[in-house]
Amino acid sequence: MKIGNIKIKNLPHPKTGNVILNKIIEFILLPIFLIILIFIVFPILLIFGLIKSIFQKNKIHPENRNDHILLENEKFKITSKFVYLDGDNEIEKVANEFMEKVSDYGDEFGIIQFISEKGETMLDYYPYTLFRIELKNQILLQRIKSENEILTSELISFSKETGKIEILKEIGLFDLEKYDKIEQKIIGKNYNQNSELTLDFVIDG
Repeated sequence: MKIGNIKIKNLPHPKTGNVILNKIIEFILLPIFLIILIFIVFPILLIFGLIKSIFQKNKIHPENRNDHILLENEKFKITSKFVYLDGDNEIEKVANEFMEKVSDYGDEFGIIQFISEKGETMLDYYPYTLFRIELKNQILLQRIKSENEILTSELISFSKETGKIEILKEIGLFDLEKYDKIEQKIIGKNYNQNSELTLDFVIDG
């Protein structure tokens, strides 16, 4: 695994003419959309809801699914849940501040926290973005933290065998979105500042 330097660039802003045209189109289409929503979509959804409730007993409920499990082996069982951004505890406050500085209206993203149900780890004490790269012996995550009133985030490696955490790179105020295997780059965005981050990242093998 090789980690390169971070590059940050500003993304182009939408042209003013296009913005004005979009506003005009929205103003014209909004009443039509509301009529369709009230008289067509809502009745269909109501009927669909009634049909769905009839067969609900045969469905697998979300709380019984395993897609919220980060890791489960002989030593650890670590689950995740979404952070309540309007909450009062420290994790919720840090997550909310990060969301305010990184997201823009309509570009919000998920922030989660981990619960170590089996085995003790240091994952439990921080919020995380949804970014994840799973390797053979480790999981790469983006951890959000605030120390000495400085908000930032970092790319970390969590060992599946020992539970130890290694800090790989400070990321700052960006939401890591994906790993481009072809370009071998991690890509992140700050929608509030309209900027993009790229990090050269080579996974061995």
